Amino acid sequence: MGRPLDPSGDADRASKALRKVSEAGATPVSVSLAAESASHYVEQLEALAGIADLSGWPGTTSAREGRA
Repeated sequence: MGRPLDPSGDADRASKALRKVSEAGATPVSVSLAAESASHYVEQLEALAGIADLSGWPGTTSAREGRA
């Protein structure tokens, strides 16, 4: 994916990155997150989970409920 994602600071870029790999057929994905501290890392994970859920990433709540 290139440079680390910043889902809480640049949700649009993170969403586009996830969409790009999803469209290529990926289901699991590894990402690097930009974080200043442990608590910021948790914030980034939560933001990334929300973005994945909104995009209907396989295994997320919206995908399981057919909202994708």
